[in-house]
Amino acid sequence: MQLFTKYRLEITLLVLYASLFAIGYYWWWN
Repeated sequence: MQLFTKYRLEITLLVLYASLFAIGYYWWWN
């Protein structure tokens, strides 16, 4: 369960950075 929590945190951060990158990329080209 602790391992799952660790990966869950990393996945959450990865999704957050991916969405921020997508928003920044979209804003830059519009």
